Amino acid sequence: MKQLRIISCDDSHKWYANKIGQLVPLLAIEAREYKSLEDDGITEGHRFVNFVSKEDAVIEEIKMIDTKVLLTLLKESIQVVTFTKVNGDKRVMTCTLMEDKIPAAKKDDSITHKKVREYNDKICVVWDVKASGFRSFRVENVTEVSDIELGGTSVCYTSTAN
Repeated sequence: MKQLRIISCDDSHKWYANKIGQLVPLLAIEAREYKSLEDDGITEGHRFVNFVSKEDAVIEEIKMIDTKVLLTLLKESIQVVTFTKVNGDKRVMTCTLMEDKIPAAKKDDSITHKKVREYNDKICVVWDVKASGFRSFRVENVTEVSDIELGGTSVCYTSTAN
C-alpha cells in the first residue's frame, strides 16, 4: 500500500499545510500532482478528493503487519493498535485477545464466540479495554502496534518504511 508523506508546503492556504511529516492517502499519480483525500477538519469522517504538489510530498510504501504476529501480540498482552478506519480516520485503540480479559461467551451474542471472531483473517476482532466491548479493524490498515504494559513506549511494529 502506498501513501504520501507531506515533506513541505510553501503556501499556508493549501489543505495539507499543517500536515508536514504526516501520511495522507495516495489515490493516483497525476502529471504534476498526487491525488489524495482531505478531511474537512470539522466533521469526523468527511473526506473529499484534493491534490498535493509533487514537490511537497514523497511516496512511501507501507508494509503490512503479519496477521499471525499481530494475533500473538494481542493474545499475550494489552496492545495499543493504531489503524486507519475504513472512512479514512485515524484510530488508536487499547485492545487485547487475552483470555482472562475477555468476557465469557453469551449464547445470544455471536461476536463473543471465538469461532465467529476468528472467521475472517483480514478482519481482527478484539476486546477494546477502554470501551469494554468488541471492536474490529482491518489488519491491512494497522499502522502501529505498541505494548501498553511497557508504558506504550515499546513499539512492536510500525508500518512506515525506513
